[in-house]
Amino acid sequence: MGMGLWNAVLLSVLVLLVVAGVTAGVAWRRHGRRLRERFGPEYLRLLMESGDRRSTERELAQRLRRHRRLTLRPLTPAQRAEFTREWAQVQEEFVDGPEIAVQRAENLVARIASALGYPCETVEQRLDYLSVEFPGSVGHYRGAQELRGGGGQGPPSTEDHRQALIRYRDFLTQLLESPAQSGDRPSDPPNQPPLANADTP
Repeated sequence: MGMGLWNAVLLSVLVLLVVAGVTAGVAWRRHGRRLRERFGPEYLRLLMESGDRRSTERELAQRLRRHRRLTLRPLTPAQRAEFTREWAQVQEEFVDGPEIAVQRAENLVARIASALGYPCETVEQRLDYLSVEFPGSVGHYRGAQELRGGGGQGPPSTEDHRQALIRYRDFLTQLLESPAQSGDRPSDPPNQPPLANADTP
């Protein structure tokens, strides 16, 4: 084989490698754009924490894969009515026992998530799974968790507990309205939270 033919073959291989690299880059950017659109605030939160776009997108892609393996199920009308009744009791108990009411709210979120089919071994695991279905509102749940701990500013105050309960309420609303179907995008937030006004737990 002559040098001219070798050069032509080498040039063809280089062109193919360049085209493959460009195609892979375009596909990766498209994949990243879909993740940003799907996860929204959760994408930005992870990006701020890691400072690295690729690691953020790998983490979110892994969450999607794990989420697809779940067998989710909607709440029955009886379950929804029972959870709504319990939430009303939690709000009533806040006046006499803010800390206990907030703990009960956390337990209620865990039980609803479990009833929907989400693994609930740890809070972080629950947050990761729920962020796929509720990327716009899972921040309320994270915020409630932070406020329960006083936001890193010492023991939580009564106001911290009140704000935490409001955030639990906002997230509970989403859980109670969830269709719980694997792969579905989250539904739009309902107009009113159950059994609560906009300012008080």
